[in-house]
Amino acid sequence: MKTLSAHRLQKLPCLSSPKASAHVLSVREERRRKRDESKSSSDECRWKRRAEEVERSLDGVLSGALRGAIASSSESEQSSGSSQSDLQSLYDSDTPVRHHSSQKDAFELKYKQTLCLSQGGYGTVYAGYRVEDSLTVAIKRVPEAKVVKTSVVLDGKSQQFPLEVVLLLMVSNSEGSMESSGACTQLLDWYDLQHELVLVMERPVPCLDLFDYIQERGGRLPEDKAKLILKELVELMDKVHSKGVLHRDIKPENILVLTGNETLHLRIIDFGCGCFLKTEAYTEFYGTVQYTPPEWYLQGEYEALPLCVWQIGVLLYDMLCGEHPFNSRADTISREPYIPQHLSKYCQDLIRRCLTKRPKSRQTLDGLLQHPWFSIQ
Repeated sequence: MKTLSAHRLQKLPCLSSPKASAHVLSVREERRRKRDESKSSSDECRWKRRAEEVERSLDGVLSGALRGAIASSSESEQSSGSSQSDLQSLYDSDTPVRHHSSQKDAFELKYKQTLCLSQGGYGTVYAGYRVEDSLTVAIKRVPEAKVVKTSVVLDGKSQQFPLEVVLLLMVSNSEGSMESSGACTQLLDWYDLQHELVLVMERPVPCLDLFDYIQERGGRLPEDKAKLILKELVELMDKVHSKGVLHRDIKPENILVLTGNETLHLRIIDFGCGCFLKTEAYTEFYGTVQYTPPEWYLQGEYEALPLCVWQIGVLLYDMLCGEHPFNSRADTISREPYIPQHLSKYCQDLIRRCLTKRPKSRQTLDGLLQHPWFSIQ
């Protein structure tokens, strides 16, 4: 393991008068600080207003998304004769009735599971296909003990749904329609079996996750390629937030790279650590150690926007340097990341702004794409 202190920058001697240089630098830094604070405050207020609007309309958003899924389920039943999920029974009854055996039969009639694609703490993902048209799909199996439920009120009835199902429907659907928003892979079906939850999602072909994409290109990416990926990722996360969802586990393994066209496109996957977006601080964290923000370790809480920017900063560092900037709690709290000098000055500046320890001083999500790094060819 490398010693970070051995790689820290050494101060260079001043070529002009030390007092004059210090004065010019302090004036410039003070102007920049005030400008950035003003921009940060404006961006944060705009984001909080949007989050509050989402919170106020959350029941409507959920109702629309779930009704869209219910309508799709009914159409599927009429065409295939088997139940896509028991959303309709949830909607029609006061007490959700889970018909585990019929759910299992319906799933096995409609889909075939093949190779294991990945395995994690919250479930296992398999490749598969839909029987009627050979559509390639991803099948995620989550053990019952790992399934988090949330209450949704539909027409005055409180119903329990798997949280990940609700989040995926919120992000991928708009006002009850089944058209994908393009931010994540679309949820096609879900089945509540006796010992597990099964999610069936679209799987674009060809594609691979960002981790494999980076490894196939030597373990790190050039700045121009990383810039394209980061730009689209920020835009996708903005879409996710606009739907009232916080992902909380942004990392290469949870980003799908569509490689079928010359133009690079991404999809966000795995909302197993996700939750509803809110303006207040969160006091529970589900995610990956290397992407955990310092404020969680120090205060036991964090806010949505600074968390997202921190994780994007870690991801950018990983893409460019081929390793994580922090590998332990102690690193995250007390050490500054070693930033290689071969990176451009604007790139170095953006990394530092995303990975500053103080959440309030961190680059805002809205302001990320306004950073000079994105305008330099």
